[in-house]
Amino acid sequence: MSPERPASPAGAPRLEAAVAAAFLLALAAALFAFVRPTNFGGTDEWLSFSLLSRGILSFPYANRPLNLLWALPGWSLFPDRLVGFLLFHALWIGTGGVLVFLVVRRLLPGAGPLAFLAGALSIVWAPTDVARLSPVHMIVYSGCTLGVLLALWLTLEAWSRRLPVLAAVAAAVA
Repeated sequence: MSPERPASPAGAPRLEAAVAAAFLLALAAALFAFVRPTNFGGTDEWLSFSLLSRGILSFPYANRPLNLLWALPGWSLFPDRLVGFLLFHALWIGTGGVLVFLVVRRLLPGAGPLAFLAGALSIVWAPTDVARLSPVHMIVYSGCTLGVLLALWLTLEAWSRRLPVLAAVAAAVA
């Protein structure tokens, strides 16, 4: 350790990660603050309403099992309203950015600023992409992306900490 740089307190990396995560979630909230839940483009929102209202989490005609699992929290909190789709679409994108940050941080120890930048870029990667601003249609994709990132992060944590139970959780999430 060099004499000009003092040692970090034991909890400093966790605190830094928590602060970075909070900023990334705030970034996602700021980006979606002006998006209307009624933004549509290429999807029939009433089909999602119909399926979710009957407890169906799949698109049976398209052979897509559990696709609406990602819309279920929003539907449960705000039944028959579009705001839940927007809220959780933004949350899935923001949490995905946090997971990108954590993955890069795990793969490149000591590269905190780069990890934060990667997380931020994953949140804002296409600010002019109109489809991304259609929460009813895109919640399936943002949710699936979140699931993959969560499985990846859990796998990396299981590997680095040598925890087979965590690997089993990662497999279940995947």
